[in-house]
Amino acid sequence: MRIALFQGVIGLLVLGLIASALLWPGLSRGQVVAVTLLGASGLGNLIDRVLHDGRVTDFLNMGIGPVRTGIFNVADVFGVVAFVLLLLLRSNVAPSNKRMQRGWET
Repeated sequence: MRIALFQGVIGLLVLGLIASALLWPGLSRGQVVAVTLLGASGLGNLIDRVLHDGRVTDFLNMGIGPVRTGIFNVADVFGVVAFVLLLLLRSNVAPSNKRMQRGWET
C-alpha cells in the first residue's frame, strides 16, 4: 500500500503537473515556471523514494554556529516556492467562457 501511494499516485500527479505546464492554454510564463517547479519537486521526491526503499534523502541542515533553523528537504523547498508563486500569480488566469466572466449570470 505504501509503495502504491507514495510511488504510483505521486508519479501520476507529477505527470499531470508536467503535462499541465506544457498543455494548459493561457498560463503565463510565471505560472508555467511555478507548475514546472511543483512537478520537479514531486519528481525529486519520487526518484528518492524509488531509489532508496521509500525514503527521501535530500536534506539540508541550515544555521549559523549553534543556531539551527531546521532540516529541510530540498525538493519540498522548491515545492513551497512553486506554491507561493502560484498563489501570487493566480489572478492572471482569465476564464475562457463568457458565462464565467459574468459570474454564472444568465
